[in-house]
Amino acid sequence: MPRPTAKKKVPTSKTKHQYDPITRERRRRKFLTKEGYIKSIEDKQAKHHLNSLMLLRRAQRGLSIVKITSKGMSQTEIAFKQALFINNKARDLVDAEIDVTYKTDQEPSGIKLFEEKPDREKDRIKKQMFDKWVDHLIGLKAIKKHPRAIVALDEIINYLRLPVGIYNARDKHKKLFRKIRAKIVKRKIDPMQNFLERIDEIMVKQKVGENYSAKAMDVCVAASLYADMTCKEKQRANPKIRWSDVYQKAMETAYPKIRTNEKLLNAITALR
Repeated sequence: MPRPTAKKKVPTSKTKHQYDPITRERRRRKFLTKEGYIKSIEDKQAKHHLNSLMLLRRAQRGLSIVKITSKGMSQTEIAFKQALFINNKARDLVDAEIDVTYKTDQEPSGIKLFEEKPDREKDRIKKQMFDKWVDHLIGLKAIKKHPRAIVALDEIINYLRLPVGIYNARDKHKKLFRKIRAKIVKRKIDPMQNFLERIDEIMVKQKVGENYSAKAMDVCVAASLYADMTCKEKQRANPKIRWSDVYQKAMETAYPKIRTNEKLLNAITALR
């Protein structure tokens, strides 16, 4: 007697695509870009530069968001916030490029290997990359719609940029730096409070034939001291915190005060 043959299962809409390779690939990609983005980014960005692409998309949308969330501010203040946003996105893109460029099979973190380079060489490479990304960002159609921000960007970049002469200025005052650090630690003074008080001292201090270039360098040196103290304290909890980021944060915080003195602001932006 012949064996009964099993009825052929007709695929339903649910089972039809369950093992469809195209659908599975689509789902996999969706997972990587949404839920699994953080885990997969280090492995994927070397081949596809996903991190850079995400940052570029955020940069294009960001200026409009900054404007919407800045109601009540003047046009100058909004332009400053937008310029700062472009500056920060360019710095993020530099980090993404460094991570891809310097990573190896033995060391997956390109940032870690890059940080082992001498300070002056790191600054030179970062400046080249940064200038390239800024040129790219301001050429985007979405950012061209905000001309005030582009005009303000040049001032912001020069203001936040670490001047080359700061290394010589720091070397001249090594002993003074050690004393100030010891004083801050011993008296448990908040480094930011100490920094802002120092900015007030620099701005109030006036002399006949005042040298604003020297005052400008004093501001940058004070910001560098704040970065020293903050990194020493916070790197225990967060080893990834970087000195250059903390320095820029100090200069951002001091900007509203320094903006009230046009000569000092111009002197800082003129430092190279």
